[in-house]
Amino acid sequence: MLSSLLIPLGLVPSLFALYLFVGRYEGKFNERKTILSYVLGFIFGLIIYLIEMWNLHIGAKIYVFDILIASFSFSFIEQTAKIMILNASFFKEDALPIYGAALGSGFASTFAPIFIQKINLDIEGIVIASIPIFVIFSTIYSSLLVAIGIKRRKISYIIASILYSFLIWLFLIFSFNFKYTPYFFILILLVAIISIAAIYHAYYKLLPYSMLKRKELRKIL
Repeated sequence: MLSSLLIPLGLVPSLFALYLFVGRYEGKFNERKTILSYVLGFIFGLIIYLIEMWNLHIGAKIYVFDILIASFSFSFIEQTAKIMILNASFFKEDALPIYGAALGSGFASTFAPIFIQKINLDIEGIVIASIPIFVIFSTIYSSLLVAIGIKRRKISYIIASILYSFLIWLFLIFSFNFKYTPYFFILILLVAIISIAAIYHAYYKLLPYSMLKRKELRKIL
């Protein structure tokens, strides 16, 4: 069920994160392609998240094996969709990592209204409200890995993206089934730590490196 009241909880931080990533590279990317990447991410994210939500019985008893399968399936489907979009010849240029970040930002902007049903004005509510932000960080990171993999033609980045997303989904699905318990807070804390570390690595390490042209890389290497 799509909660329209929670749409700003996804759109506002996703747009802020996008600006944070692309702001310092002004003039090095095509603005129309960046906007298109964000829009495509929003559309595909909405569709895929709805499919995932229908197959995720939050609150019901789920066995560990089922959680592992669901986590990997969700990760694989999401990364496959990103590969299909970013591998289009339309996006193939040096600024591909920027389009990857934009795609991930748009993709995760729909997480809040789909997966977060309601937010109470208490500590639990604040923690729940923070989840979409960490998901945005994580999705940008995984999308950036996909973009770098395509640009550098290295499958290792694609595999890393799938495994990273799998880990985030694993913690999230477990946390969905331990709401309002100590386990819930521990799992969300793990997601927070991992996603913040990932966005730091993406901003200061991955993106600057991936935006270099081959001639610039050769000088460094």
